[in-house]
Amino acid sequence: MKFNSKKKVTFLIPIKERRNFTLRFFKYLAKVNFPYKLLIADGSKKKIPSRYLGILREAKIDFSYHKFPYDYDYILYQKKIFNSLKLIQTEYVVLFSDDDFPIIYSINKLILFLQKSKTYVACGGCAFNFDLLKKPFNKMEVYGHPINFGKMMGAKSNDKENNIKRLKCYLNEMENSWHYVFRTKVLLKNYKIIQKKKISFSNVDFYDFIQDATNFMSGKIKKIDTLTILHQYHSESTINSRLKFEQLITSKYFILDVTRFYKKILSFIFNKNKKMIKKIFFESKVLFPNNVSLLNNLTEKDNTFNLKNFIVNNLSKFTIITLFYSLYLNKIMYLNNKHINKVMNSVKNISIKNELNNIFNFLKRFN
Repeated sequence: MKFNSKKKVTFLIPIKERRNFTLRFFKYLAKVNFPYKLLIADGSKKKIPSRYLGILREAKIDFSYHKFPYDYDYILYQKKIFNSLKLIQTEYVVLFSDDDFPIIYSINKLILFLQKSKTYVACGGCAFNFDLLKKPFNKMEVYGHPINFGKMMGAKSNDKENNIKRLKCYLNEMENSWHYVFRTKVLLKNYKIIQKKKISFSNVDFYDFIQDATNFMSGKIKKIDTLTILHQYHSESTINSRLKFEQLITSKYFILDVTRFYKKILSFIFNKNKKMIKKIFFESKVLFPNNVSLLNNLTEKDNTFNLKNFIVNNLSKFTIITLFYSLYLNKIMYLNNKHINKVMNSVKNISIKNELNNIFNFLKRFN
């Protein structure tokens, strides 16, 4: 796709510790000659080592680094993003994580859509989640063989003309708008709305919910069925510090948080149509599922005997056997990674396939 987007978009990368993933991310961006502007918003306790930034300089990547106060809670984290957005001069912005991999071809496609469709405020694609096969002598989860792929971000476009209808659509999907390409002015305005009235939640997911609700209310958002990112699941991922959704909606703080969420929306997004907002809010299929079995997942135990799990769990008690089994799997993956083969067969676009190959080879090279 011939499209000059270098000066059109900035990738905003909020980082906090996890230096191994940041280093990997910088090395990958340098390898692929990352074409966009980069703003690194560091909320770690200490500044990032200068040699890390040297990787970007040597690759002639257009970046800026900003050290913010240590964001020890989610309120400070959101403030860091808000202050970072005020520094961005490009027309578009993407919030991105340093443990993910961007598909540049698809990012260009999202930008091109927004350039042609002025009535939309953002455009997003889909993602693949993956794990890395554990290695016998190295517990690091930075490089290795990608396995266990799964599709994410599969929601449809939320492009109703009416903002209340868009809110209803969001509450029945609740897909995170992270990794979407936004018009910078719109996203900055949305974060400013959130910053005006401070509120605290017990479960951090609700900070994302209120931000996403504001984003979707701000204008029409297009979803294109194109792979935009590879997202790695690992032990240092922020998702591990959060409750699973079944746990979230059955936690003792859920009612308090969801009430605050509802009142927050009423307080600064809607001063009218309160009855309608109340109706669509408490009819959310995500926050208030009718599926009773979903709520029972925490209390019901699966007593079905699984031979494979029994063998694996018991073998894990024997270190030597586990070691040889792990070595065997890693060798097999070099010859034939069926997980990768399945993903590659599902992707039809040649440009995306080439980028996926680059990512997979990059991850395996240092294995």
